[in-house]
Amino acid sequence: MAASGFADVVSYAITPKCYEEYFLNYNFFDAFCFKAILSRYLNLSIVLGSVLVKLPQIVKIVKESSVDGLSLISFFLELTSVTFTVSYNIANQYAFSTWGESFFISIQCAILVAMFLYYTRRPFLSGGFLLAYVMISYVLSFGLVPIGVLTSLQITTIPIMMASKVFQIWKNFTNGSTGQLSAITTFLNLFGTLARIFTTLQDVGDYLILLSFVVSTFLNALLVFQLLYYWNVKKEGDKKD
Repeated sequence: MAASGFADVVSYAITPKCYEEYFLNYNFFDAFCFKAILSRYLNLSIVLGSVLVKLPQIVKIVKESSVDGLSLISFFLELTSVTFTVSYNIANQYAFSTWGESFFISIQCAILVAMFLYYTRRPFLSGGFLLAYVMISYVLSFGLVPIGVLTSLQITTIPIMMASKVFQIWKNFTNGSTGQLSAITTFLNLFGTLARIFTTLQDVGDYLILLSFVVSTFLNALLVFQLLYYWNVKKEGDKKD
Protein backbone atom coordinates (compact mmCIF):
# COMPACT_ATOMS: atom_id res chain seq x y z
CA MET A 1 0.00 0.00 0.00
CA ALA A 2 2.76 2.40 0.97
CA ALA A 3 4.75 1.43 -2.11
CA SER A 4 1.72 2.11 -4.26
CA GLY A 5 1.32 5.56 -2.72
CA PHE A 6 4.99 6.31 -3.29
CA ALA A 7 4.63 5.25 -6.92
CA ASP A 8 1.65 7.59 -7.37
CA VAL A 9 3.58 10.55 -5.97
CA VAL A 10 6.71 9.87 -8.03
CA SER A 11 4.71 9.19 -11.21
CA TYR A 12 3.08 12.57 -10.81
CA ALA A 13 6.52 14.20 -10.61
CA ILE A 14 8.02 12.23 -13.52
CA THR A 15 6.65 10.40 -16.55
CA PRO A 16 5.56 6.75 -16.20
CA LYS A 17 8.35 5.70 -18.57
CA CYS A 18 10.98 7.39 -16.41
CA TYR A 19 9.45 6.00 -13.23
CA GLU A 20 9.89 2.55 -14.73
CA GLU A 21 13.49 3.28 -15.77
CA TYR A 22 14.51 4.68 -12.38
CA PHE A 23 12.57 2.60 -9.87
CA LEU A 24 11.96 -0.69 -11.66
CA ASN A 25 14.93 -1.03 -13.99
CA TYR A 26 17.29 1.00 -11.73
CA ASN A 27 18.62 2.77 -14.80
CA PHE A 28 19.65 6.04 -13.16
CA PHE A 29 21.75 7.22 -16.11
CA ASP A 30 19.02 7.35 -18.74
CA ALA A 31 19.74 10.57 -20.68
CA PHE A 32 16.21 10.92 -22.05
CA CYS A 33 14.64 10.75 -18.60
CA PHE A 34 17.17 13.13 -17.12
CA LYS A 35 16.36 15.75 -19.77
CA ALA A 36 12.62 15.12 -19.48
CA ILE A 37 12.62 15.56 -15.69
CA LEU A 38 14.91 18.59 -15.85
CA SER A 39 12.62 20.17 -18.44
CA ARG A 40 9.51 19.44 -16.37
CA TYR A 41 10.93 21.11 -13.28
CA LEU A 42 12.37 24.01 -15.24
CA ASN A 43 8.93 24.56 -16.79
CA LEU A 44 7.35 24.55 -13.35
CA SER A 45 10.01 26.86 -11.90
CA ILE A 46 9.75 29.32 -14.78
CA VAL A 47 5.97 29.53 -14.58
CA LEU A 48 5.98 29.92 -10.79
CA GLY A 49 8.80 32.45 -10.94
CA SER A 50 7.07 34.46 -13.63
CA VAL A 51 4.24 35.26 -11.23
CA LEU A 52 6.64 37.58 -9.42
CA VAL A 53 9.29 38.36 -12.05
CA LYS A 54 8.14 41.95 -12.64
CA LEU A 55 7.15 42.55 -9.02
CA PRO A 56 10.55 44.06 -8.03
CA GLN A 57 10.18 46.56 -10.89
CA ILE A 58 6.61 47.41 -9.88
CA VAL A 59 7.62 47.83 -6.22
CA LYS A 60 10.58 50.03 -7.16
CA ILE A 61 8.35 52.35 -9.20
CA VAL A 62 5.80 52.62 -6.38
CA LYS A 63 8.51 53.17 -3.77
CA GLU A 64 10.18 55.95 -5.76
CA SER A 65 6.93 57.28 -7.28
CA SER A 66 8.99 57.64 -10.43
CA VAL A 67 9.57 55.99 -13.80
CA ASP A 68 12.81 57.88 -14.38
CA GLY A 69 15.13 56.08 -16.79
CA LEU A 70 12.45 53.63 -17.91
CA SER A 71 11.07 53.37 -21.43
CA LEU A 72 7.30 53.32 -22.02
CA ILE A 73 7.92 52.05 -25.55
CA SER A 74 9.96 49.18 -24.12
CA PHE A 75 7.18 48.19 -21.71
CA PHE A 76 4.52 48.44 -24.42
CA LEU A 77 6.47 46.43 -26.99
CA GLU A 78 7.25 43.69 -24.48
CA LEU A 79 3.56 43.56 -23.60
CA THR A 80 2.66 43.23 -27.28
CA SER A 81 5.20 40.45 -27.79
CA VAL A 82 4.13 38.29 -24.83
CA THR A 83 0.43 38.82 -25.66
CA PHE A 84 0.95 37.50 -29.19
CA THR A 85 2.92 34.58 -27.74
CA VAL A 86 0.10 33.66 -25.35
CA SER A 87 -2.49 33.73 -28.14
CA TYR A 88 -0.28 31.66 -30.48
CA ASN A 89 0.34 28.99 -27.84
CA ILE A 90 -3.34 28.78 -26.91
CA ALA A 91 -4.27 28.33 -30.58
CA ASN A 92 -1.71 25.52 -30.97
CA GLN A 93 -2.87 23.91 -27.72
CA TYR A 94 0.65 23.72 -26.32
CA ALA A 95 0.95 22.71 -22.66
CA PHE A 96 0.49 25.65 -20.29
CA SER A 97 3.73 24.70 -18.56
CA THR A 98 5.67 25.65 -21.73
CA TRP A 99 4.24 29.18 -22.05
CA GLY A 100 2.53 30.01 -18.75
CA GLU A 101 5.17 32.58 -17.87
CA SER A 102 4.17 34.65 -20.92
CA PHE A 103 0.62 34.79 -19.54
CA PHE A 104 1.72 36.03 -16.12
CA ILE A 105 4.31 38.40 -17.58
CA SER A 106 1.68 39.90 -19.89
CA ILE A 107 -0.44 40.80 -16.85
CA GLN A 108 2.52 42.42 -15.12
CA CYS A 109 3.60 44.26 -18.28
CA ALA A 110 0.08 45.67 -18.63
CA ILE A 111 0.33 46.91 -15.04
CA LEU A 112 3.72 48.50 -15.78
CA VAL A 113 2.39 50.34 -18.84
CA ALA A 114 -0.59 51.57 -16.79
CA MET A 115 1.74 52.66 -13.97
CA PHE A 116 3.99 54.51 -16.39
CA LEU A 117 0.99 56.46 -17.69
CA TYR A 118 -0.23 57.09 -14.14
CA TYR A 119 3.12 58.36 -12.85
CA THR A 120 3.48 60.64 -15.87
CA ARG A 121 0.18 62.30 -14.94
CA ARG A 122 -2.10 60.49 -17.38
CA PRO A 123 -4.44 58.61 -15.00
CA PHE A 124 -7.47 58.48 -17.32
CA LEU A 125 -5.36 57.16 -20.18
CA SER A 126 -3.95 54.57 -17.75
CA GLY A 127 -7.42 53.23 -16.94
CA GLY A 128 -8.54 53.32 -20.56
CA PHE A 129 -5.47 51.40 -21.63
CA LEU A 130 -6.16 48.54 -19.19
CA LEU A 131 -9.75 48.22 -20.42
CA ALA A 132 -8.68 48.19 -24.07
CA TYR A 133 -5.96 45.62 -23.35
CA VAL A 134 -8.41 43.20 -21.71
CA MET A 135 -10.74 43.44 -24.72
CA ILE A 136 -7.95 42.92 -27.28
CA SER A 137 -6.55 39.97 -25.33
CA TYR A 138 -9.96 38.30 -25.31
CA VAL A 139 -10.33 38.66 -29.07
CA LEU A 140 -6.85 37.24 -29.72
CA SER A 141 -7.01 34.35 -27.28
CA PHE A 142 -10.47 32.82 -27.64
CA GLY A 143 -10.76 31.64 -31.22
CA LEU A 144 -11.86 34.90 -32.80
CA VAL A 145 -8.65 35.26 -34.86
CA PRO A 146 -7.60 32.67 -37.52
CA ILE A 147 -4.55 30.54 -36.73
CA GLY A 148 -2.78 31.88 -39.82
CA VAL A 149 -3.05 35.41 -38.49
CA LEU A 150 -1.81 34.33 -35.06
CA THR A 151 1.18 32.61 -36.68
CA SER A 152 2.02 35.83 -38.50
CA LEU A 153 1.70 37.75 -35.23
CA GLN A 154 4.01 35.26 -33.54
CA ILE A 155 6.61 35.88 -36.25
CA THR A 156 6.45 39.59 -35.47
CA THR A 157 7.20 38.93 -31.79
CA ILE A 158 10.90 38.51 -32.60
CA PRO A 159 11.47 42.04 -33.99
CA ILE A 160 8.99 43.47 -31.48
CA MET A 161 10.79 41.84 -28.56
CA MET A 162 14.14 42.96 -29.96
CA ALA A 163 12.87 46.53 -30.26
CA SER A 164 11.51 46.48 -26.69
CA LYS A 165 14.93 45.57 -25.31
CA VAL A 166 16.87 47.84 -27.68
CA PHE A 167 14.83 50.89 -26.64
CA GLN A 168 15.72 50.27 -22.96
CA ILE A 169 19.35 49.46 -23.79
CA TRP A 170 19.65 52.67 -25.82
CA LYS A 171 18.00 54.74 -23.08
CA ASN A 172 20.44 53.33 -20.51
CA PHE A 173 23.33 54.17 -22.83
CA THR A 174 22.23 57.75 -23.54
CA ASN A 175 21.47 58.40 -19.85
CA GLY A 176 24.70 56.79 -18.68
CA SER A 177 22.57 55.09 -16.04
CA THR A 178 19.95 52.36 -15.66
CA GLY A 179 17.66 54.67 -13.65
CA GLN A 180 14.78 52.84 -11.94
CA LEU A 181 15.47 49.59 -13.81
CA SER A 182 15.21 46.70 -11.34
CA ALA A 183 18.30 44.50 -11.14
CA ILE A 184 16.30 41.58 -9.72
CA THR A 185 13.79 41.65 -12.57
CA THR A 186 16.54 41.96 -15.18
CA PHE A 187 18.50 38.99 -13.83
CA LEU A 188 15.32 36.89 -13.56
CA ASN A 189 14.48 37.71 -17.18
CA LEU A 190 17.90 36.46 -18.27
CA PHE A 191 17.71 33.21 -16.31
CA GLY A 192 14.16 32.62 -17.51
CA THR A 193 14.97 32.96 -21.21
CA LEU A 194 18.08 30.79 -20.83
CA ALA A 195 15.97 28.03 -19.28
CA ARG A 196 13.30 28.44 -21.95
CA ILE A 197 15.82 27.64 -24.70
CA PHE A 198 16.28 24.20 -23.15
CA THR A 199 12.58 23.53 -22.43
CA THR A 200 11.51 24.64 -25.91
CA LEU A 201 13.98 22.24 -27.51
CA GLN A 202 12.91 19.46 -25.16
CA ASP A 203 9.13 19.83 -25.08
CA VAL A 204 7.90 21.94 -28.00
CA GLY A 205 10.37 21.83 -30.88
CA ASP A 206 8.84 24.98 -32.37
CA TYR A 207 11.84 26.79 -33.87
CA LEU A 208 9.89 30.01 -34.25
CA ILE A 209 9.46 30.17 -30.48
CA LEU A 210 13.04 28.96 -29.95
CA LEU A 211 14.48 31.78 -32.04
CA SER A 212 12.58 34.37 -30.01
CA PHE A 213 14.09 33.00 -26.77
CA VAL A 214 17.62 32.92 -28.21
CA VAL A 215 17.42 36.56 -29.31
CA SER A 216 15.75 37.56 -26.03
CA THR A 217 18.52 35.86 -24.02
CA PHE A 218 21.20 37.82 -25.89
CA LEU A 219 19.45 41.16 -25.30
CA ASN A 220 18.70 40.36 -21.65
CA ALA A 221 22.41 39.62 -21.24
CA LEU A 222 23.20 43.10 -22.61
CA LEU A 223 20.85 44.66 -20.06
CA VAL A 224 22.54 42.71 -17.27
CA PHE A 225 25.91 43.94 -18.54
CA GLN A 226 24.63 47.54 -18.45
CA LEU A 227 23.36 47.10 -14.90
CA LEU A 228 26.79 45.91 -13.80
CA TYR A 229 28.66 48.51 -15.86
CA TYR A 230 26.61 51.48 -14.62
CA TRP A 231 26.33 50.23 -11.04
CA ASN A 232 29.32 52.23 -9.76
CA VAL A 233 28.30 55.23 -11.86
CA LYS A 234 24.96 55.29 -10.07
CA LYS A 235 26.56 54.92 -6.66
CA GLU A 236 29.00 57.76 -7.33
CA GLY A 237 26.14 59.95 -8.51
CA ASP A 238 24.23 59.25 -5.31
CA LYS A 239 27.25 60.27 -3.20
CA LYS A 240 27.64 63.56 -5.10
CA ASP A 241 23.95 64.36 -4.55
